[in-house]
Amino acid sequence: MIAMALLLTSLPAMAAENPHDGKMEITIGNNNSKFYQGEIELSAYLIARGDYGDWTPVKEFADITITSRDDGSAWISSSMKQIKQRIKDLKIQPVKSAKSHKNGKTNLNGLEHGIYYVAMTKGNGENITITPMLLSTPDKSKSVEVTAIAKYEYTPPEEDEETPPDEPTIPRGPVPVPPKVPMIIVPTRRGERLVDIDEYKTALGLGNIQIHVGVCYE
Repeated sequence: MIAMALLLTSLPAMAAENPHDGKMEITIGNNNSKFYQGEIELSAYLIARGDYGDWTPVKEFADITITSRDDGSAWISSSMKQIKQRIKDLKIQPVKSAKSHKNGKTNLNGLEHGIYYVAMTKGNGENITITPMLLSTPDKSKSVEVTAIAKYEYTPPEEDEETPPDEPTIPRGPVPVPPKVPMIIVPTRRGERLVDIDEYKTALGLGNIQIHVGVCYE
């Protein structure tokens, strides 16, 4: 539940500079995640300076209404869309960027006190998107070390279907006819010459059978 809405208005800068001892540790995924959690780049953009509840907006975001939870973080669709568009239009650079470790933890250190828009600026090849968030350091408990768990969506890659083996091709067309082997009839005193089958090509395996006349097929 949203606990309060804060309208950031342009006010004179604070007299004393805020220390740069703010730290954020943001975790992406957990031990059961099916994707590689490392090498995901998160970047922090300064939205307002000051301690919790006493912020002075950065001029680029002075006209945007920020709705915040009482724990110092925010998931606000309308404000987030405006901030994201403003960063794109004005080409605003982050004040800090860091890549996640293999356990999914990302550390953004040396931050000035204030509110930060934190978003993924570079992936690691996995099909993952991280929802941008607003975090303040220090938070409501006045701790300058803020921890958060990233909200993300992950789509596993589609498994390749196994290609069935090619079916044997059945030849089409007329069935070839084996060649004819002519037989020569040679006259003898008894009227003809007997010819052994071994003198001609054959696939019949008939051995040394004698043929008198006709045509032999393989």
